[in-house]
Amino acid sequence: MATSWIAKETLKKLPALLRLGASKLKPLSGKDRDTIIEFVRLLDQRRAFYVPDAFEQPKAVLASIDDTKKAAQVAASKIRVSMAREMVEEAAVACRDFVDRWYDAHVHMGINREVTQFFQHLGIVRLRVQQMVNALGLYDPKAIEAPRIQAWRPETDGELDP
Repeated sequence: MATSWIAKETLKKLPALLRLGASKLKPLSGKDRDTIIEFVRLLDQRRAFYVPDAFEQPKAVLASIDDTKKAAQVAASKIRVSMAREMVEEAAVACRDFVDRWYDAHVHMGINREVTQFFQHLGIVRLRVQQMVNALGLYDPKAIEAPRIQAWRPETDGELDP
């Protein structure tokens, strides 16, 4: 799966951010904070990011991830703090990579022939979004959270932690 330059750079920064914590982050304005909280809440309502694979329908996943891509682009356009904006842009890139890869496969061939690869790539998108949510949470851990996304584990096939 192709990854844009900004996504690669942001992914390089995420582990360091998670280790350093909030002390190195530029404070968010009230508008930026509200935009991020609204976006992260929207993510946590998207089944595609946490429902076990056995309960997912590829067509619905594609539509949900495409909608999320659009929401991420809108949210990123409203955020002034560059690091926070890059993190939200990473969600848009992850979603775009997924939709670009699977839309044609679904429309022209039917995903059923490649269902294993589809769900492997979905797991990658879930991990990228989960990392982004965790990093954004450093700005305000009590307000910026997505419990369902943050509890998702790939080794449990998407089943939530008890």
